Amino acid sequence: MSSSANNTNETSPARSVAMNNVNEAKTSSCLSSDTSPTGKAIKIPSIKITHDKLPYAEGSSPAMVSDDVETAGPVDGDVFEVPDSLEDLGYAVDEEGNLTASTGSAGSHPGRRRLNSSIKEIVKGLGEMGTNETFTEDGSSAVESSCSSVDDPVTIAEPTSTDEQLLNGVTDLSSSQQLEFTMSIEWANKEKHVFVLSDSGKPIYTRHGTEDRLVTLCGVMQALVSFVHGEGDALRSITSKTHTIVFVVRGPILLVSVSRSGESVQQLVVQLTYVYNQIVSVLTHGQLTRIFKQKSNFDLRRLLGGTEKLLDGLIDWSQSDAGALLCAVKCLPLSIAYRDTVGDDLQNCKIKDLVFGMLIAHDQLIQLARMSRYALHPADLHLIFNLVRCNASGFRESESWTPVCLPRFDQSGFLHAYVYFITEHVCLLYLTIDKEAFYSLSELRVKLVDKLTRHRCLDALAEATSRLRGLRVAHVELPDLWHFLYKTRNSAQYICPEYEAPYNTEKERNRLFAMYKYVHHRLHSPSLSLKILYHHSSRESLLGWVTASFELYVAFSPLVTKPAAINAVNRLLRWVKKEENKLFILSSHFYD
Repeated sequence: MSSSANNTNETSPARSVAMNNVNEAKTSSCLSSDTSPTGKAIKIPSIKITHDKLPYAEGSSPAMVSDDVETAGPVDGDVFEVPDSLEDLGYAVDEEGNLTASTGSAGSHPGRRRLNSSIKEIVKGLGEMGTNETFTEDGSSAVESSCSSVDDPVTIAEPTSTDEQLLNGVTDLSSSQQLEFTMSIEWANKEKHVFVLSDSGKPIYTRHGTEDRLVTLCGVMQALVSFVHGEGDALRSITSKTHTIVFVVRGPILLVSVSRSGESVQQLVVQLTYVYNQIVSVLTHGQLTRIFKQKSNFDLRRLLGGTEKLLDGLIDWSQSDAGALLCAVKCLPLSIAYRDTVGDDLQNCKIKDLVFGMLIAHDQLIQLARMSRYALHPADLHLIFNLVRCNASGFRESESWTPVCLPRFDQSGFLHAYVYFITEHVCLLYLTIDKEAFYSLSELRVKLVDKLTRHRCLDALAEATSRLRGLRVAHVELPDLWHFLYKTRNSAQYICPEYEAPYNTEKERNRLFAMYKYVHHRLHSPSLSLKILYHHSSRESLLGWVTASFELYVAFSPLVTKPAAINAVNRLLRWVKKEENKLFILSSHFYD
């Protein structure tokens, strides 16, 4: 059962920080807390499609999502009726796959020409595909085959050894084996797919399998988007009983998520936005736009070669980490004395054109120093964490120097990152606008490590990064408290204790996180946002609470009553307030 209270409409204006347009005023927080909105779902019998008017003129490309997803309100849109067939739209497909007008009005439809070429390729491709999963009118899934007659039986091949290897997590297969797996039934039954393609329908990336078998499928997705775009609208999502399909258009790039994980449309949009930002971080938005302006059918895989592990890692992280759900950064628990000392040492070790300097460990921020005019958005810090996490083995071997674009900071150009692990787990990262500053930063690193050693900070960091010293639920001393997430909205930082019994298995952790997502969606639903939600089940009792200053998600024993849960939450909040100097970065350190 669930109980809730209506929330007042508390929205904050969106902001973005760029190199050439910044707020000169100094802030007390080292992070920017901007997030982004999502659209609204419109129910249509058993399938629902959401779309709204194009938010930007044709040909333009919004660089970043700068609205607030946490407090998003409804977006006005029109209902797009789901047709039973192409004939209902006034079209017919001839034997050669050409789209023709079957009524007088359809011949002048604005999306006809683009659909004509797309459907011709789709019909041709369906003849080469073994099986194809579709949805019936009642929303249930069905498997259709390209048989010569509709009366022919449908045969589904048994799983091969290659399919079993991929399903069991074995990914070191040859390209021919990957090609064979793509578009198989086992491939289609993956819980979530992420596709990236160009606006001409050319595949760029897929989370599972290989892009070489996705030309036909990408043509289908592009045809759907193009048809709705031809009417001056934008297709946002399609929802059936089992699957949710979300479309995100960013300039010349179309991102699609096909999920049966139960995540909301808004949460899938956030994940796709992370994927787009990862692509921009490699190429910059300006270069991406120029490439497709000069050649619309350019194969972007040629420039993104070798970055698949970044995209794979980011997708896996975004669907299982609270940082993506809350759009916040986790800080390493550390005593305020050592944290301030580390911040002072970072601040005193500087060179010209050094924009940011930070220490991170285990995807957690230890301390950050920066120019007073600039701030880092949590989404940009997540890209930095992903870069270090996916290349940790290489970064540990030597000093590294790599360009990186941070889309929420400045989408148009690169910063240059100096990366070095000063201990086994603690990574030093400098960001500068000077591409020739590698040797200067290398000398600066030696100076910083010497200061940290003399101030005994390295020993404190080694102890803090030990897995045995992580934050535990037992530290709160609440007997019926099983787990919690707490976010301070002013500084976009959050805390998440270690997962312990009964969440000490991966299956249970995933189930709990799915429940967190459910409560988060209910609290931030565009149609009806809530302030407090209490959800009771046979497994646990969950309470979610959103205010102007914090967000809290708590899991209790199922035997806890609602009054007892509220009393425990108040005690938990007092504990967070008492320990905030250790759990959060409360002061900023500036280079100027």
